[in-house]
Amino acid sequence: VGAFLAALQDDPTYAGQIVHMHTEPAKPARFADLPAGLGALPRAFLSRLGIAHLYSHQAEAIDALLQGKDVLLTAGAAGGKSLCYQLPILDALSEDPNSTALLVFPSKALARDQLVAWQRGLDDDSPDAAARPRLAAPYDADAGRADRRAARDEAHVVVTNPEMLHVQMLPDHGRWARFFAHLRFVVLD
Repeated sequence: VGAFLAALQDDPTYAGQIVHMHTEPAKPARFADLPAGLGALPRAFLSRLGIAHLYSHQAEAIDALLQGKDVLLTAGAAGGKSLCYQLPILDALSEDPNSTALLVFPSKALARDQLVAWQRGLDDDSPDAAARPRLAAPYDADAGRADRRAARDEAHVVVTNPEMLHVQMLPDHGRWARFFAHLRFVVLD
């Protein structure tokens, strides 16, 4: 970043356009213990991802969600936002296997990246693997008809984008009755 900014300052076409630069010094990470109310499934998810501690903002957001509060979280790229909703969703699913969650991402690519993250944290050969919630393929235009039907009829976590929400899911909400009747989480990225 420093080299890029220096190149801009040295470029005659940008002369006089950069009037101030400020560098914020790095701060040490602040960690927190896992929220006390977090169940076994989210703890196993973290373990499979190799995560032993949460950042303080993650623990605070997760604790608020576990208390049933609405949360608005902002953080930079790779700031750990995904865990803030993944863990409470997994906790809710372990308490109520009928619970559902709708995750809406701005693009198909991001939705698919998020599904990979879910699968990585849930992928193991433990005896309880079959009892875990089924994560469907993203509900998007690239998913096959069978995958979209499975997402609608079986999944507990549906990963989609605004286009599919408005063009397919809401107009056909009657077919989504099982999913919407048990909706506990809506995540907008």
